[in-house]
Amino acid sequence: MESIFREIDCDDRISKKFWCKSTQINHRIIFESLVWELIDNSRLVPITLALTEENLLKYQKGKNIKQASIKWKLIEAFEEENLTGLNHVFRIGQGSRYRDFYVESSDLLDQWLRNLSLVGIMTDVTNDFHFIKEIGKGAHGQVFLAEDRETRMKYAIKICPKSRENSLHNSITSLVNEISMMRNLNHPNVVKLHKVYESETCVYLILEYISGGNLLERINKIRRYSEKKAAEIIVKLLNAVDYLHSLGIVHRDIKLENILMVSEDNDIDFKLADFGLACENDYELSKKCGTPGYTAPEIFCQNFYDNKVDIFSIGIVLYGLLTGNPAFPGRNLAEKIRNNREGKISFKGKYWQIISQGAIDMVTKLTAINPSQRLTVKEALDHPWLKFNLKHFRRVKERSRRVYFIKKSQTVSDANVLLEIEKPDVKKIYSDNDLIAIVEQL
Repeated sequence: MESIFREIDCDDRISKKFWCKSTQINHRIIFESLVWELIDNSRLVPITLALTEENLLKYQKGKNIKQASIKWKLIEAFEEENLTGLNHVFRIGQGSRYRDFYVESSDLLDQWLRNLSLVGIMTDVTNDFHFIKEIGKGAHGQVFLAEDRETRMKYAIKICPKSRENSLHNSITSLVNEISMMRNLNHPNVVKLHKVYESETCVYLILEYISGGNLLERINKIRRYSEKKAAEIIVKLLNAVDYLHSLGIVHRDIKLENILMVSEDNDIDFKLADFGLACENDYELSKKCGTPGYTAPEIFCQNFYDNKVDIFSIGIVLYGLLTGNPAFPGRNLAEKIRNNREGKISFKGKYWQIISQGAIDMVTKLTAINPSQRLTVKEALDHPWLKFNLKHFRRVKERSRRVYFIKKSQTVSDANVLLEIEKPDVKKIYSDNDLIAIVEQL
């Protein structure tokens, strides 16, 4: 198979050989065991093989003598009949630069494959996953719901075709960037990439499956969010983006459709998805990209921009949460893009008559046309509207929890025990009448 990662793998290597001299001193080993390496296609040599978050380490006589980067190498397994009794084999490499490693049992082979799948590129997706149905479609491919054949866990699999147009250098670079960034992400409000597969025709990203639909669909269902619930979502989104920015990542495509709700009965918790346009913020950004209606004006109008484009998009998300309407409406795409480029947001309409001035101020400062006047993440998290609504929201949740625990009590003694655990500052209940009175008051 001709891998689209082959050129990247060559660029990533110091040596043109599979193994190079070990340079790692401190490393976290994910897995290791005794294996037999095939040398010169003729003899098997026992070695200790260790896997880290990026490399293979080769030990002989207790010394780390070699290492190999395997981030972009293909990994496949097969069985081989031979006289040694070592029939279980996994191969790691690209083209003519590969190594075969033999292990004693199928269980040990499975352990190696499970761990290698976290680092390298696997090759037999249909053997590991059962595809159930298509659940999404975009400019760069389809997304399928699939089930792990071994664990029965559900995953979302993004399929990126290796067609002629997608084989261009820029497309490959974008896909490599997406994989590189997502492999390093670990945040409660960001979708996780678990594995990567490649076949003759496609690349497959095995992603965390989020079952509740996207935030745009949720808004269409409930019409609009209260200010308090909108604030709860925005603070989570700001924290997620702050996490990305701390890693030098700019998302560049934050929108309601890329905010996935964790379940159908939860209107608050979500995961930020789709890193197809994300990039590293280690140089001046200039690519014109994003979704019309959410794109910061400087992307249209300036040669260079920075991570504040994500802040603008968060402001547009807040606008949608509060009103259920787009910030830049238009009769057609050209009109929507023109309104988006100008960046002038209207606060007219029936909903804005009942929305607080604090919310309007928050939207205005998040979507300032001049990025230097736009709020930073820290400034946004300190905004009075956000802090007020979060404080009230937590107070309401605490009150609801107290009601639940007190109503759950069947006797005065049970109520006192639960209150002592959950809310020590609530006065002690002395009688059934006291219990009834507190429940009614709450």
